[in-house]
Amino acid sequence: VQEQAWEQRAACKGIEDGDAVFFPTPVQGKNSRYAYAAARLICNPCPVRRECLAYALAEPEYFGMWGGRTPQERQRLRGFQ
Repeated sequence: VQEQAWEQRAACKGIEDGDAVFFPTPVQGKNSRYAYAAARLICNPCPVRRECLAYALAEPEYFGMWGGRTPQERQRLRGFQ
């Protein structure tokens, strides 16, 4: 997959163990909101958060945190409940 220009400015660029942070595995009995807590701390102040979210909605990306939104939150934005 070709890297997008905005990805160079992303707060998550070069984060060690990024897959574990942005694509957490489900934990039995835990709410996904907690699994994505570390990713939100990185995403919320990110200068390219909007571009990232737009990319994830357009592609569409069905897994992981993109643009500060979980897969469930992105489904709601797309109009799927």
